[in-house]
Amino acid sequence: MKLHEKLFQLRKKNGFTQQELAEKLNVTRQAVSRWEMNSSIPSTEKLILISKLYGINIDYLISEDEEDNFLKSHKKTKNIFKYVYLTVIIFLIGALFMFLFTDTFKHVVVSFWFLFLSFTLLVLVGGLIYLYINKRNIK
Repeated sequence: MKLHEKLFQLRKKNGFTQQELAEKLNVTRQAVSRWEMNSSIPSTEKLILISKLYGINIDYLISEDEEDNFLKSHKKTKNIFKYVYLTVIIFLIGALFMFLFTDTFKHVVVSFWFLFLSFTLLVLVGGLIYLYINKRNIK
């Protein structure tokens, strides 16, 4: 992916209009438009500001090799969401079984399901922490 495509994609992903981005970078809206249309390129100073604004490495902006790493990171994040959803479903199923079978095998079932739900909750919290840390590093 070329620099102008990355600039456009990052601006859209972060929900900025060209005018809003221009104000943040202290340039005109037309300058942002020219960067995105590949009519001109931002100065080194502006590239540094852009990388700080979006929380990305400047190497990603100026090299085409970084695209693969960037896309892989986003795929990883999507996989983490699947992991978190699956853990929540397992937790809810476990809670349902615990409430359904507590009268029948009082102590054995309660102990087993308590451990099961505790472990599932631990995995869920760990997954959410990992997701939060990973998402901060991607931006």
